[in-house]
Amino acid sequence: MKRSCYFLVACCVLAFGACQNPSGSPPSPPSPSVSLAEQSGTIASGTPGSASFAATTANVAAGTVGTVSWYADPAGSSASGAPAGIEASVSAVADDGATVTMSADASAAEGSYYFKLAEGSALSALATLSVASPLTPVVDLGSQVGELVAGAPGSASFPATTANLAAGTAGTVSWFSDPAGTAATSAPAGVSASVSLISGNAVTVTMTTDADAGGGTFYFKLAEGSALSAVATLTIFTPTASLGSQSGTPRNGAAGSASFAATTSHVASGAVGTISWYADQAGATATSAPTGVTPSVSAVSGSAATVTMTVASSASIGSYYFRLAEGQAVSNLATLTVYPSYALYAANYGGNNLSAYAVDANTGALGAALPGSPYATGSAGAYPFSVTVDPAGKFVYVANLMASSISVFSIDSLTGGLAAIPGSPFATAPATDPRSIQFDPTGAFAYVPVLSGAVYAYSVDPSSGAIGAQIAGSPFAASPGLDRLVLSPDGKFAFASKNGSAANLWAYSRNSATGALSAVSGSPFAAGNYYPSALAIDPSGKYLYAGEDFSYGSGKISAYAIDAAGALSPVAGAPFDTGDASRALAIDPEGKYLYVSAQTGGSSYGIYVYSIDAATGALAQIAGSPFDAPYTEGMIVDPRGKFLYRAALSNNELQAYSIDAATGAIAEVAGSPFAAGSGPKRIALVELH
Repeated sequence: MKRSCYFLVACCVLAFGACQNPSGSPPSPPSPSVSLAEQSGTIASGTPGSASFAATTANVAAGTVGTVSWYADPAGSSASGAPAGIEASVSAVADDGATVTMSADASAAEGSYYFKLAEGSALSALATLSVASPLTPVVDLGSQVGELVAGAPGSASFPATTANLAAGTAGTVSWFSDPAGTAATSAPAGVSASVSLISGNAVTVTMTTDADAGGGTFYFKLAEGSALSAVATLTIFTPTASLGSQSGTPRNGAAGSASFAATTSHVASGAVGTISWYADQAGATATSAPTGVTPSVSAVSGSAATVTMTVASSASIGSYYFRLAEGQAVSNLATLTVYPSYALYAANYGGNNLSAYAVDANTGALGAALPGSPYATGSAGAYPFSVTVDPAGKFVYVANLMASSISVFSIDSLTGGLAAIPGSPFATAPATDPRSIQFDPTGAFAYVPVLSGAVYAYSVDPSSGAIGAQIAGSPFAASPGLDRLVLSPDGKFAFASKNGSAANLWAYSRNSATGALSAVSGSPFAAGNYYPSALAIDPSGKYLYAGEDFSYGSGKISAYAIDAAGALSPVAGAPFDTGDASRALAIDPEGKYLYVSAQTGGSSYGIYVYSIDAATGALAQIAGSPFDAPYTEGMIVDPRGKFLYRAALSNNELQAYSIDAATGAIAEVAGSPFAAGSGPKRIALVELH
C-alpha cells in the first residue's frame, strides 16, 4: 500500500515537469549588457585634465572591472592603441553601474578618440572622447581698492580673476607711461608691487607706497604666465589745501583777530599745518611774520581747518601774504589785511580836491594816500574850503567856497576810502560861499555859516548822506563875515564867529526836533579882540574859546563860560595872551589842553599849548610853548588824544605831532611832515569801525 502511494506521487511530479518544459531541457541564463553615457567634463590639449563616462550594466556581476578598447575610426572597425597622453580607468561594477575615467596629461592632443567598454562578455557601443583645442589663459584686473596719498605710507589692492591658469602660478607687474600701455617704463618712485599666487582662479596685486611716493596716475599690467591683463590704473592722490578770504577786520592800534577757512582733501584728520609768509603778492620772496601777528592753525577735521591770525595793537597797517602747508599740500596765497583805525582827510584849496590818508594809530604817521585819492570835489575854481565828517562817521562833507556847493562822499568803513554819493555836489543857496559845515549830534541837520551874515541850515538824510532842503526859518540872521561855527556836544547850542573888525560871537539855542536856531538872549556877545575867526568848545560843553585872526602884535585868546541858556560870559583872566593871527584851535578829547596855531612874530608861526583849568576854564601856557610849526588854518586832535595834526597850507604838507599826555607838549612824529595836495586848508579825522 505504501509503495503504491510513492509511485503515484512520483508519477505526478514527473507529469508536472513535463507540462512546464515540454522539450525536457533547462532555461538559458540572462545576457550581460553595458551602455556608456556621453562625456562629462572637458579635456583641453596641452593642459592636464579629466573627463568621465557613466556606464550602466545589466546581468554583470558586482565587482566586475571592465576594460577599454580603442579604435581608430568612428565605426569601430579598426582597433587602435590608447591615444598619447590619455589613460583610461574603470571602476568596479556596483549597483549596476560603473564609471570610465579618462585622465589626460599635457601631451594629449586635440581630437576625437573612439573606445568601447567591455564588462565581461558585455561590450558597449562605441563612445567618443573629445579633447578640445588648447584653452586660452586669461587674467582680468579689477579697480583699485583703497586710497593712496602722496607722501604718506599706505597700500591699495587690485583683485584679479584668472581662467585656464594653474593654481600656484606667480604673476608679475609691468609699468607703462601711457594709459594705452604702449610705452614701458619703470615703477613709480616710492611704489612697490606684489602679486599673490593664484588660488581658486583669484589673485591679488598689492601696491605699497612710502613717503617718497608722489601724486599722480600710473599705469600697469599683470602677467600670469602667457596671460596679460588689460591696463589698470593706480591713483595716488595729491593732498590739497585751499584758503578762503579773510573773516574779521583787525585794525592797527587795537588788538584783534582774523580767520581764514581752509578746505583740504586727502589730508589726514588731525594734521596741523604751518604758515609761511611772503614779502610780495606773487609769493616769490619768503619773509618773516609781520610784527604783532601770531598765526595758529587748527587740526584738520572733516577736510577742514581754520587759520587764525591774532593781531596785536602793535601790528602796522598793510596787506600781508601767506600760505598754509598741510604736509605736501600747499595752499593758494592768501592776504591778511590789517586795516587802519583812523583816516585823515584834507581839503586842498588850491587843488580842487580832497586827499585821504590812513593814520597809523601807534606812531601817528600818515601812510600813502588811499586808493583813489585825491577825490575831485567840483569844477575848477570851486575852492574846497573845509572838510567835516558826520557824527556817525559814515560821510565826508566838503564846503566848496566859490561854487556854493557841498560835496558828499561815503566812507569805506574798512579802509577810509571815499566815493561820491549820488547827487554830489549839492548846491547850497546861491552865492552863499559856504566856509564850514557842522552837524547836530544826530546827523539830521547841517549848519553852514556864510560871509554874507547868516547861518544856513539844511536837512540831511543820515542813511544816504544826501543834503536836503533848507529847514524852516533858514537862513538864521547874523552879522556879515561869519566864518566858523561850533555846536555844543549835546547839540543844544550853536556858536558862530565873525571874521571882521566888529568883534563878536553869535550864540543860538537849537530846537532838536526841527533843527531851527534862535538867538540866545544877549547875542551877539563881544569878543574883545579882532577877527575872532577860530573857535573851539571843550568836550564838557562848559567853555568856548575864540582866537583872533589879526592882532598886530597883541594876540589874544578869548575864553567864555557857557550857562544853561547858552549865554556867554568871560572866564576869569580872559583874554589870554597868544601869538598873532590865531587861525586854528583844537582841544584834546579830555578837555585838558588847548592848541592854538598862531603867528609867533614876523613871518614865523608855531603852536601854542595851554592847559585848561577844568573848574574855571582859565588857560595857562605850558613849558616849551610855542612849538615851531608852519602856517596853518586847519588843526585837529585824534579821538584818543595821542596825536595832533595840522595842515600846512603854504607848504603843501600835513604835519603830525605826538602829545605828551602828562604835559600836553608836542613833538613831531617820525616822517612828518607828509606830502599833501595843493594848499591843504582844513582837515578832518574819522575813526573807522
